[in-house]
Amino acid sequence: RFDQQSTRSNQLVPLFVVLCCLQKAQSKKNGFSMGTVETSFNKQTCSYQLKCFASAVVETLVRVFVGAEVIPVTAEHGVFSIAGKKPRDDEWVNQDNYAIVSEGNHHCFMLFDGHGSNGHLVSERCRKMLPKYLDESNYDATKAFEKMHGDLESAEFDTSCSGTTCVVVLIDECNRLQVASVGDSRAVLAVRNSTSYMPVKLNPDHKPGDPLELKRIKAAGGSVSVRHKGGDPLSFPDGGPLRVWSRTEKGTFSGLCMSRSLGDALAHKEGVIHLPFRDMYPLEEGDDFVIIGSDGIWDVLSKATVLGIANECIMKGRRSASGSWGPQEVAEMIATVARKKWEEGSSGRIDDITCLVVKLSHG
Repeated sequence: RFDQQSTRSNQLVPLFVVLCCLQKAQSKKNGFSMGTVETSFNKQTCSYQLKCFASAVVETLVRVFVGAEVIPVTAEHGVFSIAGKKPRDDEWVNQDNYAIVSEGNHHCFMLFDGHGSNGHLVSERCRKMLPKYLDESNYDATKAFEKMHGDLESAEFDTSCSGTTCVVVLIDECNRLQVASVGDSRAVLAVRNSTSYMPVKLNPDHKPGDPLELKRIKAAGGSVSVRHKGGDPLSFPDGGPLRVWSRTEKGTFSGLCMSRSLGDALAHKEGVIHLPFRDMYPLEEGDDFVIIGSDGIWDVLSKATVLGIANECIMKGRRSASGSWGPQEVAEMIATVARKKWEEGSSGRIDDITCLVVKLSHG
């Protein structure tokens, strides 16, 4: 994994020698199609293709030599979203959105965080259309994101300086969690230990300052800085994040603080791309839930804090008359705490907040 010592998915790599003896078709069963994606996130190279092959091998060996069927993980979800506030904008519309598709033991969760003047329209369009494109592409995330981006290019609203993040989490009947993402929305897996939960970050933030991302943007002729070379288009009290700068038709400058997104037509001319990061993770006993959130959560709460909030809700639920906990209560509590943290700030700006919690039950 990226920020943890847990490397269960990478432990499948020695099975490569067995892969050559199996049909390639096994590797595509019930999941995102294969592909190799390189990322400099913690200087690791993620071989998604090899992990998919290895996962298929494990499943096949269990069926053939043990004679056992994989018991699918069941997934129950809860989601809570709070619209943000912007100074001098009393009619702000929540630009976060989400989509959920569950068919039998196949569960797909999508979260979008729009940005720009039409960010709410972009995220809503993705909510409606990305499930369709994923289905049409047999859950090949690269093909689905390509279709979605093309859809936005021909949309009836302007996407030149508007776009969205996207994180997709797929849980299939083979107990594989697969993730695909662009932007800085995050998915975190909660792994149970003796007294609490260990956070496992499932996808990286796509930021212009990442070495590989920066190299690609500069090779495309893009400019990355806190302020564009022509002056200071916006007032950033703290200097602000690194941005990819684009010149609009009006001669003004637009800065995007991420290196991958859906939409953002002008930024895509400067080296921003919509190719998703992808990874696969074989679920095991103790992988209890997934938290998918927009940066309205992660900008003010650490992973450990978020799981601490979730753990409190879980313990409270287990002490209740029902003896169980629900993901809806966890999602609401996390979003509410994040909102309070934003309100404690002095800028008057509060980001949109969306938290989607997926409870995993094994056997």
